[in-house]
Amino acid sequence: MVLQIRLEMPRKFFFQHRKKAEKDKRLKHQKTDSPARSPLVNSLPSTSPLQQICSALTFPSTEWSNQSPADLSKLQICKIPQICGNSSQPLRIVMNLTINADLSWSLFVHEHKVTRAICSSLEEFPTRLDVGSVNNVIHTLDKLKVCAGQPDPSFVMMVSAKKGKILSPDGSVAAQVDNVPVEFGGSNYDSTIRTSKCEMLSKYSKCSVCTKYRANLRTMYHRWNNASTASSSVFINERYMKTPQKIDKINQLRSRAYKAEQAVRILTQKVQKLIAKGEQLDTGFQSDLLAIMHDNQGRVKEAYPEGSFARLFWDEQLKAATSSNSKQIRWHPVLVKWCLNLKLLSSSAYHALRSTGFIKLPSERTLFDYTHYYTNKVGFQEEVNQQLAEEVKRLSLPDSRKFVSLLIDEMKIKEGLVYNKHSGEIMGFTSLGDINDDLLRLEQDSELPKVAKQLLTIMVRGILFHLNFPYAHFASIGATGDVLFPLVWEAIYRLESSEIKVLCVTADGASTNRKFFRMHYDSNDPKSLYKTKNPYALDDRYIYFVADPPHLIKTVRNCWSHSCVNGTRLMQVYHILVCKHCMLILVL
Repeated sequence: MVLQIRLEMPRKFFFQHRKKAEKDKRLKHQKTDSPARSPLVNSLPSTSPLQQICSALTFPSTEWSNQSPADLSKLQICKIPQICGNSSQPLRIVMNLTINADLSWSLFVHEHKVTRAICSSLEEFPTRLDVGSVNNVIHTLDKLKVCAGQPDPSFVMMVSAKKGKILSPDGSVAAQVDNVPVEFGGSNYDSTIRTSKCEMLSKYSKCSVCTKYRANLRTMYHRWNNASTASSSVFINERYMKTPQKIDKINQLRSRAYKAEQAVRILTQKVQKLIAKGEQLDTGFQSDLLAIMHDNQGRVKEAYPEGSFARLFWDEQLKAATSSNSKQIRWHPVLVKWCLNLKLLSSSAYHALRSTGFIKLPSERTLFDYTHYYTNKVGFQEEVNQQLAEEVKRLSLPDSRKFVSLLIDEMKIKEGLVYNKHSGEIMGFTSLGDINDDLLRLEQDSELPKVAKQLLTIMVRGILFHLNFPYAHFASIGATGDVLFPLVWEAIYRLESSEIKVLCVTADGASTNRKFFRMHYDSNDPKSLYKTKNPYALDDRYIYFVADPPHLIKTVRNCWSHSCVNGTRLMQVYHILVCKHCMLILVL
C-alpha cells in the first residue's frame, strides 16, 4: 500500500508540471503575437491621464511611434512610413496626432491641420480622448488613406504657371500646389494639386472634394493649353505667357524695332536729298508775295465780312508778314485762343506748324504767358473768381439764364514734391482749406502734412449757356464727405456773391459723394435727400444733388457684365416694359 502511494505521487506532480509548462508556452506565444507596445518605459507611477494612456498604447504597425517629450507634457504619436531600399529621400511624417494635457487632440496630415469639421472620416472621433479610445483612434487612422489630390503633371504645370495657386472670383484660394510626395494608381508623384477644402483623409485614394474638383481643373487646363499653344502677340501681358511665348514676343519686338529703324533711316535720306535739291527763296520773292497780298486785300474784304475768323486770320498774317520785328507783334485775343486750342490738342503739331514758316503764329512763350497769367495755386483764388464773373458778364445774360451746375470729381495723380521757384514753396502736400487742414492736423497729431495722392476738382458749367470753367482744385489723399461739405458750400457762397446762380451739384456715385449728399438729409422732409435750401440765394431757391448719369449707366453695365456664372454680381431682369418711345427694364 505504501509502495503504491509512492508511485502515484510523482505521476501527479508530473501532470501538474506539464500543465504549467503548456500554460507558460501559450502565454509566450500570445506575448509574441501581440502588437508592439510603446517603447517608453514609465518608471514613475501612473498618476496622470497621459501616463496611463502612454502605458496602454498599442500600435497597429511599426510605422507608428511615440515621439512624446520626456516630461510627458503632451503625447505626440507619429506615423513615419519606411522607405524601401537605399533611397535618398528623407523620412517624412505623414500623420502627427497630438494629445494635450486636457485630453483634447489635434491631427496634422502632411503639415495640414485636419479637424472633425473638415474631414468626414473623423466625425465619430470624440472631442476628448481617454485610455480606451486612443488605441481605437490610432487603428482607425492607420486604415484611412491620405488623399492624393490631383497629381497629374499637366495640372501641376498649369497651376505652377499661375504662381502656384488658383483664385476664386471672391479672391480666396480655391486650390494650390502641395509639394508632398503622393502615391496614386501605383505611381509616385512629387507634388499634387490640393483644394483648400480637401479632407486629407479618406477611405479611398481621393476625398470627395478633390474628386469633384477634377472637372474644373480639366476645363481650366483645356483653356490654358489652347491659350498657350496660340501664337503669342506683342500686346499680351507677360504675366499671362510662358517662357517660350515671352521669347517669341521679344523676337517680334526686336524685328519691329529693326524695321522701324530702317524706315526712319530711309525717310531721313529722302529728306536730306530734298533739302539738297531745294532752293532758298530770296528777299525779292518775299516782297512779291507781300505785294500780291496787298493787291488782293480788297477781294478778301469783299469775300469775308468783318468779324469772321477767316478775315481776322488774313489780317493777322498780313500784319505779321509786314512786321520787321516778330517780338513787337500784338496778336488778336481770338487768334491767341485758337492757337492755345491747337497747342493743347497737340504741342508737337503746333511746334511743327509754326516752325515751317508758312504761316505766322504766336510763339510758345507767348502762349505760356497767357496760360499762366494767374499764379496756379491750390484752393480758391479771388483772381479766378473775378475772371469767371467777367466772362459771365461779357455774355450779357439776363438773370433768368445765369444758372450753373457745380461739378465735383477726384482724380489720381502722381505722388511727389516740386519746388516752385517763383514762390519758393514746396508743392505736393495735401491742402484742403484752412478748416480741413487744421482738423487733419489735430486728428493725425502731426504738424507735417502728407504727400497728396489725388486731386479734387470743382468745375462750373453753364446750364442755359455755354460755360466750362475749372474753378478750384485741392490736393488730398482721398476726400471724405466731411471734407467736401465746407469746400462745396464755400464755392456756392463765392458764386452766389458774384451773381452766378448755382442750381445743382453733380458728382459720380463714389461713397464720399453719397455721404456728402446724405449729410443734408432731414428726417422731417423725405425729399431733402436730393435737394436742400440754398442759404446764400437772394430768392428762395433749392440746390439739387444729381448723380452723374454716365456713371450710373456705367455702373448698371458693369453689374450686368459681372452677373454671370462665378460672377461678383447677381442681377436678374424681371420685367421688360416696351413703350412707344422708350423701353424700361426693371431689374433687382
